[in-house]
Amino acid sequence: DAKVGDISDRIYESEDNSKYIVAKVVDVRPEGQLPLNAVKDQITVPVRNMVKANQLITQASEAVSAGGNLEAIAQRLGTTSVLAENVTLSNPIIPAVAMEPAVVGTVFGSEVSQPSKPVEGNQGVYIVEVAGFVNPEVPADLSEQKQTMAQGHAQRVWSLMFRALTEKAEVVDNRARFF
Repeated sequence: DAKVGDISDRIYESEDNSKYIVAKVVDVRPEGQLPLNAVKDQITVPVRNMVKANQLITQASEAVSAGGNLEAIAQRLGTTSVLAENVTLSNPIIPAVAMEPAVVGTVFGSEVSQPSKPVEGNQGVYIVEVAGFVNPEVPADLSEQKQTMAQGHAQRVWSLMFRALTEKAEVVDNRARFF
């Protein structure tokens, strides 16, 4: 029932009770699909990136299908290849490039010395060629790691137990309001 410019007659609290919210109506949009002008600013960059990625994937696919190693493919595309070392699945960041989970996943699904198909990442389109995999050595003595893991689990159990007890007792913590 509110109109543009109306202010709520009630003060709301955030879920963690750390902020107070007073609502003001700044715009009213009709129900249903929004017109293009209303969402144009929000979708321009993602749509442009999607179209550009599709064009780059087409060009890269043609370069890969022509054969050769990564250096030859890079020359056909007018770019240079970049060596990325120490890529791990647990940390999907390619050193000196960006966080690229799809590309890192492709690395671990690729065969050695075979260029991959083009992969759309967050920052661009990539073709990867794995030089080799290095399996880490298994430590001879795992007792220190076991102890560290056991301490972490014990701490987590105490934390979860405390949280369950406070929820069961329906304790309300209002410290955030005053401190």
